[in-house]
Formats: sequence, C-alpha cells, structure tokens
Amino acid sequence: MDRKTTGLFLIALIAGLVSAMLGVGGGFIIIPTLILFFHYKIKDAIVLSLGTVLFTVIIGASLHYFFNGEFIDWYIISLIIGPR
Repeated sequence: MDRKTTGLFLIALIAGLVSAMLGVGGGFIIIPTLILFFHYKIKDAIVLSLGTVLFTVIIGASLHYFFNGEFIDWYIISLIIGPR
C-alpha cells in the first residue's frame, strides 16, 4: 500500500472508533481531515463521505430485509432519494 492509502485507512479507523465512542457521525472527522491533510476539494470530501454513508445504508437495509423479511417499499425510497 502507498502512503495515501495507508493514511486514508488510518483516518477511517480513527474516525470509526471516535464516532462509536462519542455516538456521533464520523463525517466531522473525515471531511476536515480529507481537506486539510489530503488536499481534497471541499465538494469532493463531502461527496466521498456521503457516498460511504449511502453504501452503508443500502447494505444495512438489505440485510435487515434478508434477516427479518420485512418489506422495504423501494418506490417510496426512490421518491425520497431520486432526482429532483
């Protein structure tokens, strides 16, 4: 692994631990770190953070449906997150 990948992995690990201990989202750690230390543009850092949240939500909702058999109304969800 190169330095940037290792640094991003460590930031994600620290953000996960701190957010779990404090009960807050990790975005308040990840976004400023990406901007200050990795020189990401603000918009790119926010998109990256939201993309990880979206991925986590989709996996969590799918697993909830798989294990509990509860119906997920994808039409309602598509209305909420669809194009505006």
